[in-house]
Amino acid sequence: TRLFTESGAQGVKFHQLNVLKGTEMAKRYARGEVSPLELDNYVGLVADFLERIPPDVVVHRLSARADTHSSLIAPDWGKLHRKPMQKIEDELHARGSWQGKFFGQNPSVPGSTGDRLW
Repeated sequence: TRLFTESGAQGVKFHQLNVLKGTEMAKRYARGEVSPLELDNYVGLVADFLERIPPDVVVHRLSARADTHSSLIAPDWGKLHRKPMQKIEDELHARGSWQGKFFGQNPSVPGSTGDRLW
């Protein structure tokens, strides 16, 4: 996150590894060479990242959904749209956290820019 923050990027898109039929990645997945993250692991990593980026960075996407479900091999949760977003929100809430938490801004303080989960 340090490199991302220092880059001055104004937005970010998160995207998990989706294994699609007919791809080189599908062959590697079949051979056991790669494996996508489980949803809970992905949620934890995204929450960690969100806490460490400035609160004014625009989050364009929290996860990706395969365009055609019939071509998705893994992960199963890649077929879902709202569940990953909800689990990320729930994780931040359970931590008492928010985007930009480690920048010292508190969303409960009027005028703070840390007034959103992402």
